[in-house]
Amino acid sequence: GLIVVVPDYRLYPTVQFPAWVEDAAAAVRWVRDSIGLYGGDPARIFVVGHSAGAHTAALLALDQQHLRRVGVPRAAVGGFVALAGPVATSWTDADVQTLMGPRERWPATYPMTHVDRTDSPLLLLHGERDRTVSPANSIRLAERIRRRGGCARAITYGGIGHVGIVVALSLPRLEIAPVMEDIMMFVRRPRGTTGC
Repeated sequence: GLIVVVPDYRLYPTVQFPAWVEDAAAAVRWVRDSIGLYGGDPARIFVVGHSAGAHTAALLALDQQHLRRVGVPRAAVGGFVALAGPVATSWTDADVQTLMGPRERWPATYPMTHVDRTDSPLLLLHGERDRTVSPANSIRLAERIRRRGGCARAITYGGIGHVGIVVALSLPRLEIAPVMEDIMMFVRRPRGTTGC
């Protein structure tokens, strides 16, 4: 019952931050302008990302400048879902530090920096056995958003890791974790499922 658009984005070393976030914002703009041609509803857009894509989704949700630059008000997106994202961390890996550009610009790369009263609800999903990105990322970001008056909920799933959460989403019939079910509930009632 959904139309899914899977955009691509530019990668390092060709680009550094924020190029891929700009690409994601442009993709949201395309969806808003074009999804009606494919039977979709431009008033019911949700952004979902995994891992680096979750980081990007969180930045689109929290840092207004990216969508604003492409002419999309943040309120045009019904909600954002981040799966296993590095959304409340600091960059310690040398490769990631290079990817994010000069150290003085790193605060702009951290979703936690941009938390205020986010207009769009944010659902953060994480596997408790994730050894690539700690589940504490999702929990900390959701807590900060709620403390500042925004709409966010973190859900963790026992027994799955960084890749397992995508397997659970892709193959819900395996009943690994109710990732698809939780996303569908969020799409139906984004504010209701985030406690707003």
